[in-house]
Order: sequence, then C-alpha cells, then structure tokens
Amino acid sequence: MPTQKDVLFLKVALKNRILDMDRAREGITIQGEMEKLGIQKSVAEVLMEQGYLNAELVQKIFQAVKLSEEILQKRLAEKKFYREIQEKKEVILENLFQEMEGSTLAVSLQKEKKTSQPISNPFEKETESFYLSPEGEIEAVMLLQKLKEIEPSKESQQMEKIFGKYRILSKLGQGGQSEVYKALDTTRERLVALKIIKPDIAKDREFIERFHREARHLKRFNHPNIVKIYDAGIIHERHYLAMEYIEGETLSERARRAPLSIPEACEIVKQICQGLLVAHSKLVVHRDIKMSNILLAEKKASQEMDMEGDFKYVVKIADFGLAKSKKDTKVTQQNQFMGTAKYLPPEQIKYGEFTEKSDIFALGIIFYELLAHEEPFKATSSIGYLHANVEDEPVPPRRLNPQISESLEKAVMKALEKDPAKRYNAPALLRDLERLEKDFWGMKKIVEHQDRESAFYVGHLEEKRLQRKKLVFRIGAMMLILLLAGTFYYWRKMSLINRARLLVEKSPQESLRILQKMGNFWIDPKEKKKIIRQARYYLLWKKAKSLEQDDLWYSAIEVYQKILKEFPEKKKEVLYKLRFAQYKELVNRAKEREIQKPVEGALLYRQAIRLQPELSEAKQNLEAMLLRLKSQIQKEKDLKHFDKVKKLYFMQSKIDPKFHLKKALFELELEKILYEIEELK
Repeated sequence: MPTQKDVLFLKVALKNRILDMDRAREGITIQGEMEKLGIQKSVAEVLMEQGYLNAELVQKIFQAVKLSEEILQKRLAEKKFYREIQEKKEVILENLFQEMEGSTLAVSLQKEKKTSQPISNPFEKETESFYLSPEGEIEAVMLLQKLKEIEPSKESQQMEKIFGKYRILSKLGQGGQSEVYKALDTTRERLVALKIIKPDIAKDREFIERFHREARHLKRFNHPNIVKIYDAGIIHERHYLAMEYIEGETLSERARRAPLSIPEACEIVKQICQGLLVAHSKLVVHRDIKMSNILLAEKKASQEMDMEGDFKYVVKIADFGLAKSKKDTKVTQQNQFMGTAKYLPPEQIKYGEFTEKSDIFALGIIFYELLAHEEPFKATSSIGYLHANVEDEPVPPRRLNPQISESLEKAVMKALEKDPAKRYNAPALLRDLERLEKDFWGMKKIVEHQDRESAFYVGHLEEKRLQRKKLVFRIGAMMLILLLAGTFYYWRKMSLINRARLLVEKSPQESLRILQKMGNFWIDPKEKKKIIRQARYYLLWKKAKSLEQDDLWYSAIEVYQKILKEFPEKKKEVLYKLRFAQYKELVNRAKEREIQKPVEGALLYRQAIRLQPELSEAKQNLEAMLLRLKSQIQKEKDLKHFDKVKKLYFMQSKIDPKFHLKKALFELELEKILYEIEELK
C-alpha cells in the first residue's frame, strides 16, 4: 500500500500535469505487486524505473512536498499561538473580576468579557482549508511554478493575487477593453483563462452586453473545437469570464513560426468547420473568425505531426464576443463593420447582412493563407480590405503553391465566393474536406453526383462526357489485362528471386527454401547457383557464430576452416576469425591445465600469445600463474622447505624463460648452509 508520503508525491505530480492518472495507478499497482514479493519501493522509485519520471523531476516534486509540509506546520503553529493569546486574555479578565467584585470597574470588565470578540487569527480559516484540502501542495507548487519549467521570477510572484475563488497566476495578455489571466479555480482545482473587463469599460453598456452575450453563447456549446466556459459573473464590481485554459498557441502565431503542410492546413480548417457547424446548428454566427481567434491546444506528449501523419493539435474557436443569433440577421449602421475588416464578407460590407456563410467566407480567407502563404485580398488599410473583399478576385492558389491539387483549389475558391448563394455552408464544406482528406495530393479527380452543394458536383452533360471517357478507359483496361496476364507469372517468379537475394544474408535457410520452391523454371542456373553459394556461406558463418557463443571454439575452428576451404575469396575476414577462435581454444585449454599441469598450461599460453600478440587475456593469465608460483616459493622458503623450493625453481625455469635457474639454486644452497650453521649454534 502507498504511504502518506507516496500519496502526497502523487497529488503534486497529478495537479501539475507531470503525471496522468493512468500512470499513477500503474505505479501504485506495480508497487503493490512488488510488496507481495517482499520488495519495498516507493512510488517515485517505481515510476522512475518505468521511465515515466527522471531523477531531476522527482527531486523537484519532493522539494514541493517538503515545502507544503513546512507551510502547513507554520500555519498550524500560528493558529495555536492565537488560541493561546485568547485563553490568556480570558484568564486575566476572570482574575480581575474576582478581585474587584462589586465595583464599577468589575461591572465594566464583565461587560467587556461578554462583548469581547476572540482575537482575530488571519490564518485560522486559511489554515483549516489548507488542512482539509490539498491546498498545501498547490501553494508549494505555485511557488516553484510548474516543476517542468524554470523557477518563477520575482515579478510573476508579485503578480499573484486572489480574485474571488480564483488565484491569479500570470497575465496572458490584454486588449483595450479587457485583461486575460492564467488562474487557478481553487474550488475545482483546475486552470482557467480568466477574462476580466477593465473598470473604465464597465460603463459601456453595449460592450458589457456583448461580453455577457459571449458567455451565454459559449454555455450553449459543448464541443471539443469550441473553447469551454466554466463561469461568468461580477466580483468586486469587475465583470469576468472563466474559460478553458488552452496550453498552446494561436493559429496566427503558428503560421508566422513556419509554413504549414497541406495535410496540416486541411485538418485545421476541418476542425474549425466542425466547431462552426455546432455554432450554426444553435443559430449562432461567430462574425469574427480570424487566425488570432483560433487556438491550437497541444495534445498530451505530442508533436505537430507524427511519422504516420496524425495531427497532434485540437483546434478551438475562441472569442464569441461579436457572435449573434441568426434570428437577428440585420445589423445597425453603427455595427455594420463590426469584426475585422480583412475577414468581412461582401454581403456584410455592402448590405450589413450576415449569415452562417459569412463565417465560411472568413474561414476561406484563413484556408487560402494557410495553403498559399499569401492573403487572397491584399490591402494596406481597413478601408482597402473593405474594397478588395468586394471588388477583387483572388489569385488561384495553385499559382502560388504548385503542390495544391486542382480539387483542393476548387474547395478554397468556393469558400471565397462573393455570392453567398454559391458559397459553402458549414456541412457542405465539411463533407468536401472529408473527400479531400482521401486525396490530399490530387492522385485522382474527385467527382460528386449527389451532393449539389459540393465544389465537385457535375451535371448530366458532364456525366455523359465522363461515361464516354469511362468506356475508352475500359477498352484500354481490357488490353492491359491481357498484357498483364501474360507477364504476371514471370513477375511473380522475379519477385521470388529478388526476395531470395534479399534474404540470403539475414535468413539463408528461407532463401534456400524459396529457391527450392521455384524449381528450375524461368530462373538462370548461374544466378541460382550464385544465390545457393551465398546462402551456404552465411549458413556456415552463422553456425560458427553460434558455436562461439556456446564457447565451443574447437568446433568453431573446424567450421571456419571449412569456410576458408570452400570460399577462398573470403580469406581476409575468415582468417581473422579463425585465428581468434584458435587463440580462444588455446587459452581455454591452458586454463584447464594451469593448476594440475602448470608447465603445459604455460606453453599453451605462450602459443596463444604468439598467435595473437595484440590480445591480452593469455598474457594476463600467464603473469598470474607466475605470481602464484613466486608466492608459493616464498612461502616454502619461509618454512625452510629447501627441497620443495628447489623443485619449484625447476618448474619456474620451464615456465619463465627469463628465470636464472643457476643463480637461484646457488642462492638457495647458500641460504640452506647458513640455516644449518645457525641450527648447530
């Protein structure tokens, strides 16, 4: 079972998104299984072994745990201190009352005692909540900021403050009317994006109405491609909106950072379209679709595109401040150009009308920019955009980016139609995007016969022309089938030959099996003989390797000699392996004899050294033998066993060619005489 320390460790890791719940459960499960086996390990150690955390992260989490415990102890001590002061005050008043009972001062003291309020403890309420909830971990981690990131600066620490139930962590940005903060909802323990209206703007009733309209619209939506709203209201006479906090970047920031690929652009537009489809189904038009209002939320442990092309962002539509219901399709002259001039559709500029297709026009501009990396309607001012969006025609995007397919270009241009009747609605655009998803690179022409709102819809005359083309295609296809039928068997045989060639090194047995299956039909006998010879070589080579791994060096020598005999052209690489195998065989034989027959063992070691002088194993073993022998000689000398020493000298002379036997024997005799003289005395 996890200890209290383990539980606190997991709380900190989970609340700061360093660890997800699945991995935390896995760590606890593995810890329990290890305890059953008698192995005691903490959850942190288990998670490190699984590769979910590294040592640096674990150390920082424990720092946060320690800090939270210190904060809790400090606040509990302060609570105890204030309680002691209150108790002392009551005792003093009671003593004075008893000493001066009946006096005027006693009466006033009694009144004071009845009306006296306990000394206020500014930490008491906070300490209780701190104790009852995991606030300690949160506060400690906020002091360290996110454990995966750098330490917070003094400036960011000073910015922390409380706004109702929200703890403001950092400022994300601001505009002319509002400020947006990253905050922590202390009741739900989740991060939010807190949008707060500036005090001087609160007097603007129209803006406040739009602000709360945004909250009402967002509450109606529950879709992954629309930013969620959690709460809205007024705190300290400040209007606020608490929304889902998105860890990522805006589409404009992403587009500036690097051009997007065609699949990325299509996926982003598709997800925007899915969000707009939900909004339009609720009769709400956004009216301010632009790159800076599109957020790219990063998925967990992700990159933009993985090796298989899977998109790693969740696209979210934000800022419904200008959104309106379709029931109110007319805007006043004052609000005719509400929105961003660059993305305004012609019908809104000319007539002040907006529909769900107005959002599609803005989405078409985004689509064009992501693919062509240029604006469809170029201008240098807001007035210029209003004129260009009505009068100018965009350059076909294929001229700017040749990688764009003809089908994809059709879809982009239909989204940018001046006439709303010819322009996509959200469902039609989404259907065409799904068709394009199967054909990003224009491998085939998309033709649609049922969906009249599709950019790829064709009429009856076009359909007849296509039928004639199909007939010609069928005739050509039949001729191709006849040609392919005659070559299929040959191709099959050639593919088997190629497979046999490819497998000859990795799996020579499989290569021989394929050749046996093919027989002699449609295969060059010389080519077959060559492949068989190569397979034979690799079979022997693998057999020798296997024998080496089993330490059967004598058998490996025989196999290498066989390879050298059959494949003289491989002499260079085989000869080296043969000598190494002979060396290892000599060393193994020497090891077997160095105790019982040390002279034979030494001779074998010397043979191995002569065969491979650059290898060190034989040299080291021989030196070890000599050291053991010298040690034995010294031991016998100390015991005055001169006859045994003499025999050992003779053995050493056979093992070590550099050993001076006569000199050693002379010194031994001299030592023996001296010993005998000493004994006579």
